Amino acid sequence: PLPQGLTLDPISGLISGTPQLQGGPTLHSIEGENGSGSTATQISITVNPAAPCSLQYPHNSLTLIVDEEAVFLEATVGCGAASLWSVNPALPAGLSLDALTGVISGITTQLQGSLQYSIEASNVSGSSIFSIGIEVVEPAPCDLQYPVALISLEVGEVQSALTPAVSCGSVESYSVVPTLPTGLLLDPLTGVLSGTAAALS
Repeated sequence: PLPQGLTLDPISGLISGTPQLQGGPTLHSIEGENGSGSTATQISITVNPAAPCSLQYPHNSLTLIVDEEAVFLEATVGCGAASLWSVNPALPAGLSLDALTGVISGITTQLQGSLQYSIEASNVSGSSIFSIGIEVVEPAPCDLQYPVALISLEVGEVQSALTPAVSCGSVESYSVVPTLPTGLLLDPLTGVLSGTAAALS
């Protein structure tokens, strides 16, 4: 018998229909006959899965913190099941794509500007592609400290430069609230505190 969903017209020999189940290859012997005799041939039929479609991940862009954020992203795909997953270009260092399940996982290990990645889910019938942008940034600064926590000066006294220390990420700019006493300055790039006390405060 032909695969489920296919039929053979007994008068014309026409094979038609919509296959219902994946399978094969299967070998079928077809015979045509009349009152004088018959002839036969064999055909092989393979019913492939539908091509994957509507590939989706939970996010189309990610901003990750280097060495900190663990990633585990599962995809959804419609139509036929995917038998192979691939990505181009290669994911950021520390991340990987499971070639069988499409799961993206790992922890990033290097800083990286935003790049677009094409994830492809495919099978023998075709493929579906999803584009995702990934950026890897450094962590926020933490544990800001100065050599002293209390400064006491006389008017006219010079405050030698106090250099801050931070843990975690680097600092792009420094600011202070409220404004420092007259004569004292905070370098917005280095965070160095210095100056000459000019008035009581």
